[in-house]
Amino acid sequence: MACVVANGFRVANGILIAMQNNNCTYRPRECAEDLAEVVADTDLRKDQLVSQQARLLDFQGRSGRAVADMIALANELARVEASLAELDRASANLQHRTETNLLIIQFSTMEGHSRWSSVGRSLSGSLDSFAEGVSEAIDMIAYGFPFLLALFPLALLWRWLWRRATQRISTSPT
Repeated sequence: MACVVANGFRVANGILIAMQNNNCTYRPRECAEDLAEVVADTDLRKDQLVSQQARLLDFQGRSGRAVADMIALANELARVEASLAELDRASANLQHRTETNLLIIQFSTMEGHSRWSSVGRSLSGSLDSFAEGVSEAIDMIAYGFPFLLALFPLALLWRWLWRRATQRISTSPT
């Protein structure tokens, strides 16, 4: 995320936030995706395909073509029309995303907070951290269990061979 700080103001993603005497905090949760370039690329590609489709239709209207040329022309025209249909779907999806994006800005000052508020924020996230740690431990145990099943018989075989070898050494006459 690009941020610029100048004259006590902070600009982040086009949003101007006043930072006077460190009384205002700004904690970004997620960066917004800039769809302007994607929409422009989609529109440019669509314009290119429309002009290619017009040229192909112009060639198709001319007479005196061989059958193989007409088949190749029909295949290319079908490919261009399929690409146009796909771009129309992508354009509709981008338009929907643009219209339904929601930006929520919350401002909070440090004046109304007590010294214990940072402890409260840490404790409120501790249960989530605990649950995530338990989940990771279960995943690690589940990942290692097949290796344990494979190595346990090998360990028993090693122990049996070791005992057999050491019994021969200790019972052999010297």
